[in-house]
Amino acid sequence: KNRPRLLKTGRTRISGHSKNRECITGISYNIQLIDISAPITWMRFYLKTPALRLDIKIKYYVDPKSPTHLCLHPAVAKVDGSTFDVYCPTTKPIHTVLISGAGIMNVCHVELSAGRNLAFKESASQSSTYKNWHAHQAVSGGYLNIPTDYLTESTHCIHTRKGLGSWWMVTLRADVMVSLFKILNRRDRNYKKEDTERSLKNFKLVALSDNDKTKVFSISEDQWPKNGLMTIVPSRQIEFPVRHVKIRAQGRRFTTFCELFIFGEIVCPPNRFGLTCEFSCNCAYNTGCFVHSGGCPAGCALGYSGENCYTPIGQGHTHNKAAFVPH
Repeated sequence: KNRPRLLKTGRTRISGHSKNRECITGISYNIQLIDISAPITWMRFYLKTPALRLDIKIKYYVDPKSPTHLCLHPAVAKVDGSTFDVYCPTTKPIHTVLISGAGIMNVCHVELSAGRNLAFKESASQSSTYKNWHAHQAVSGGYLNIPTDYLTESTHCIHTRKGLGSWWMVTLRADVMVSLFKILNRRDRNYKKEDTERSLKNFKLVALSDNDKTKVFSISEDQWPKNGLMTIVPSRQIEFPVRHVKIRAQGRRFTTFCELFIFGEIVCPPNRFGLTCEFSCNCAYNTGCFVHSGGCPAGCALGYSGENCYTPIGQGHTHNKAAFVPH
């Protein structure tokens, strides 16, 4: 059994060593990934040796005692000779993934994804601003540049003025299908522990569509984990595309926290992919590709080859894919 940890990026690596890609050891008949507690959008399999196809089976458990749900029709795309992406999304949070099949002995390691952080650097606003604790700082990634034991100062977090119904909101540049949310609360040396717990206690998170006012997902929370990072996983998938996410304090309080993460995938038009749907798919028969990478389940179109079908045949280089490499 391998116990995964959902990373800040939304991807979980199951391997001996994440930096040098050591392989899982001791595999016999299956790989069991447990305590995931999140929906899954896609997986990436790294193999020990190149293969023509990925010969594995995938089963999901919603909870340890539930019957398995077999991934019957996964979409599989070859990234390169020894790397495959599998798209088989779930509508509920998954506790366990069981991977088996004839090809299991060739699996080096596996990554699971709940999507990308789509809130990063998006447009943010708030009901009011206390001093210079500006709205954009909750989607800036500034928490990455400070000590892990505290989050402090106005350069890293947001803070509204105290008042009835104070709020903060991010507006995304495109419609997205959301898997889960993460909120990072304040933790700093000059802030009492009890104040930190109250800073965003009794708040409501609301996800809204762009045009249809009737499509709303909302949840209220008041209990924070000790590390200050709250994960909000809808019990069922949010079935409408989300464009706005608002965090609102309850009662006459201020709103203050440090970062919001929205994990999911953007809704792209047919045959488009990328962080903003800026790239065209190069798939056989003009079929669609994976929105996170451009990978083609149907194989590459005539004239293209290589990783995710993005190398024109006859050219010795690939297009710059830094903007849409899964992260």
